[in-house]
Amino acid sequence: MSNPINRLIYLASEWKTWNIFHVILLSPILEEFSYRYALSSFNITRIKISLSLILSFHISYLLYFYKFHQLCEVNLVFHVLSLYGTIFFVATVLFLIMSLFNKQLAMFENKWNTHPMVIFYLSAVLFTIYHVYNMPVLFFLSIFAGAVIFGYTRIRLGFGYVIVLHVLWNIVSSFRLLMS
Repeated sequence: MSNPINRLIYLASEWKTWNIFHVILLSPILEEFSYRYALSSFNITRIKISLSLILSFHISYLLYFYKFHQLCEVNLVFHVLSLYGTIFFVATVLFLIMSLFNKQLAMFENKWNTHPMVIFYLSAVLFTIYHVYNMPVLFFLSIFAGAVIFGYTRIRLGFGYVIVLHVLWNIVSSFRLLMS
């Protein structure tokens, strides 16, 4: 595979395979654990998992976009390690820090259970903000509508159903990527 053209063709197919896997399977699972896993009655562990993942998504994306992006354009392995390695590392550190404050977090139980719509819409807004990082702001309302649909599905049907819905949503919205 020493021919530069063959190497470019190989890299293009490698990136396409990764993007399909990333967009259709990995992202929906991670995003659902981040933005909708805690959407239910108060559960401190689910809240810590969701909060740590939400914060790590935003921190990691900004780090990736501003620091790692140029380094990752030619190396798929570095791309995966920098983006997901940062997400999981930051999420783990944040989860452990939050675990030091279990008693303080438990004081929010009454607020959590008495204001579920605030939590619901805050989750949808944070999901939308995360997606506006890599999409035009014009899509803000459609992404927010999708987040509301996902949240409603999570609350009414359960966590497994919202993951399946998110995967299907991404398959439909990635149809062009699949066909190229």
